[in-house]
Amino acid sequence: MAQVLSHQEPIDAKAVSNFIDQFIIPSLREKLMISLRSLTLNSILKNKNPYLIKVGGTNTANEFIEREIENSLRVFEDAIFASSLERIATFICGKADGSRKTRTNSVYLALNEGRPCRELRPECNRMYRDMLGTLRNVSQERVGKLYMLRARKINMLTGNFLRRFSSDGLIQSDKLIQYCFRLKRTERALH
Repeated sequence: MAQVLSHQEPIDAKAVSNFIDQFIIPSLREKLMISLRSLTLNSILKNKNPYLIKVGGTNTANEFIEREIENSLRVFEDAIFASSLERIATFICGKADGSRKTRTNSVYLALNEGRPCRELRPECNRMYRDMLGTLRNVSQERVGKLYMLRARKINMLTGNFLRRFSSDGLIQSDKLIQYCFRLKRTERALH
């Protein structure tokens, strides 16, 4: 085992950082924008548990929509983040020891030594923490185009929500719950 480790190339933290800056961060931002653009009132409501709407404690449409958009963004970010980590791991392992991504029933990394990078090299731990910090910062970034799109989406969906589910300035929770049940029945019928 020691002979295999001695033939590995050193991991270049700068190359990993450049890879993240060039390929991951722009992709992360763009995927978040696409995901946010795709949100509709129906896509938000079809994922709502109708039984929890009344106990949610939300009294204003804006508060309801903002919370649901944030929940959706977190789900999108989790999926995008996982995909980004896989791309980074593939890059690092390819540079470190020529490992490659393979496909069988699922996607995984085939390390030449069959052990995670962080066990093979101490510098991986620091690089891994730095990489996670960078990705976390990008995903929490709510400035610029993403922030403006988020604000626009909240305002548009709040308006749609109020037109459909309010009367006298109050949310008609019974009407909202019935609508969510109809969405769920339609979704089940399509599958």
